[in-house]
Amino acid sequence: EETMADTFWCRDCGRVLCDSHRYQHTCERLDALKERNAKITKEALLEQLREDEARKEAQEAAAKAEERRAAEKLEEEKSRRKNQRKLLAHKAKQVESFIQQRSRDTDGLRPAVHNKLLDLYPRVKRLSLALYNQFEHPDSTEVGGPDWEEVKEIYAEARELTNMIVMTENGPLDMRNPWDPPDPEAQEAPMEGA
Repeated sequence: EETMADTFWCRDCGRVLCDSHRYQHTCERLDALKERNAKITKEALLEQLREDEARKEAQEAAAKAEERRAAEKLEEEKSRRKNQRKLLAHKAKQVESFIQQRSRDTDGLRPAVHNKLLDLYPRVKRLSLALYNQFEHPDSTEVGGPDWEEVKEIYAEARELTNMIVMTENGPLDMRNPWDPPDPEAQEAPMEGA
């Protein structure tokens, strides 16, 4: 009984050979190649070698181009994440400055509100610094994460406490980011009025 362990494949023609015929096999493709090479002129052989070399170089160039495209894509992703982290760090710093300024200016603030702002400030300062550090020296591919969510919550609480918002040169500070998915509540609102 013959098993697959006792059979061998001819690399050139693909035939399956048993152990007893393994070394006696003469491959038609190999024989045809030998016969063609025996009749080939020196010039034709040199041309064939040049073509083979050119084909090999073209394959290597295509592989290098693919590696370069992959490296460029990776670099674009890193740059995109860095820009996103920079935006988050900037917004967090604006929230930190807002809370710091409001907690220093006690005119018109109830003591309970002032104390709450004083409680929020160290938290937002720590988060702002953490987001800035992620911009400067990221330790993962994540952008924002729980730190950013907490900054948004703190800003919402500070707005509620002070009845004030952060104003930027582009208007009120928008805690939504360009890459955030659309807000489902904002999408439903136009439909209700229609």
